[in-house]
Amino acid sequence: VYPDLRRIDFLRGKIVAVKHQSEGKNGYIGITGYGKLTPNMGMNSVGLVVVMNSGDPSGKENKVGFSTPMLARILLENCSNATEALEMLRKLVKEKAYSHGDKGSIWFIGDKDIVYCVENDSERFSVQKAVSGVVIRANAWRNPDMIPYSQRTQKTLINHALRENAVRQVLFE
Repeated sequence: VYPDLRRIDFLRGKIVAVKHQSEGKNGYIGITGYGKLTPNMGMNSVGLVVVMNSGDPSGKENKVGFSTPMLARILLENCSNATEALEMLRKLVKEKAYSHGDKGSIWFIGDKDIVYCVENDSERFSVQKAVSGVVIRANAWRNPDMIPYSQRTQKTLINHALRENAVRQVLFE
C-alpha cells in the first residue's frame, strides 16, 4: 500500500519516524506510534508543520470519520501553508469527517509565517494565532471559547497544568 514508506524505529520501538511520498502529493516526514502508518505530527516538503494531540472530553463526539492521525496526513499531503491547512481542517470537522472518540483535539498548524493553535470537538472549532514563541498544551484546552465545554475533572486539569509547567521549566532553564 505504501511502497516508499521508510520507517526508523527509536525509543525502544514506541515511536516511529515515517517518511512518505505519494504521487502528486506533498511528501512528508513525521512521527507516529509503533505499528501505525499515519503521523501524529510531521512536516511536509513545502514547510507546513502539523502537530496533533488529544484535547478535553466535551460530551460531543463523532464516531464516524477520519482519525486525527489520518487528518494530519491529509493536511500534510494536500496543503501548502498553515492557512490552507486550517481551512481544510475546519471543513473536515464541519462535514463530520473527524473522529476522536470521547475527546476533542488540539492542533498546532504552522509554516514560516504563522502558527495556529486549534482546539476542537466534533461540533466546535476554536482558532488562536500563536503570538509568542512558545505555546504549550498538555491534553487540555486553553482557548477561552472551548474551556466552558470541557468535561475534565479538577484533578485532571491540575495534572495537565503540572505537565505544562514541567515543560516550561525545561524550556526556560
